[in-house]
Amino acid sequence: MSLRLTLLLILVCLVCASPPAEARDDRPPPEPGVWELFSRFGEMEESIREGKWQEAARGANDLEGRFAALGERLRPPVAAATLEKFVSTLRTIRAGLATRNREQLELPMLLLQHLLLDIMEPFAYPAPPALLVARLWVDEAGEYLEGNNPNGVAREMAELQGLRLRISEGFQAGEDGDARAAAFFAAVSRVQQAIRLRKTEQATEGLATLRSLLPTPAPEEEKHPR
Repeated sequence: MSLRLTLLLILVCLVCASPPAEARDDRPPPEPGVWELFSRFGEMEESIREGKWQEAARGANDLEGRFAALGERLRPPVAAATLEKFVSTLRTIRAGLATRNREQLELPMLLLQHLLLDIMEPFAYPAPPALLVARLWVDEAGEYLEGNNPNGVAREMAELQGLRLRISEGFQAGEDGDARAAAFFAAVSRVQQAIRLRKTEQATEGLATLRSLLPTPAPEEEKHPR
């Protein structure tokens, strides 16, 4: 056996016997403007909820324009199928806005929310995007509570329950993921019950528990992405 072949075999054995290296995060940094898509989506969602149809239509136009401006900068790492699905879903939403049909809008709006998370997840955010979004919704619930707006708090808690699967998946990225997810949604339920019973102190305590389980938003994520 030649010396070169012998050295190659030794190298292969050493590599195979070595413990796995610590996983590296090779994801690209967040693309400027991606988080803003979620923010604009939230503004459109709120306009629909309040029946401000023209404002919602302008929001859809703005969202479409911002998405188009990002263009190929998202691909890769975002899958082409995800981007194409985003465009077709937004088209469906625009049709629903034209007819002012809330029922027609419910499913595509939920789908678009998940697609926005799919677009964000391939980038190296400081924490899973679903958890960053959850933290901002919890902070918004705190503002509603301070403003004596229980309906606003209830709406934010419903949003968190609606994103339950994605938030739970986000907790899995850290230690004790199952336990933290269970504690989080138990606290959400406590806040919901406190709001129904108009027990402000208990709601405040529940929101504090939720904050303690979530990451603190980075400066780019400070604007409420609703």
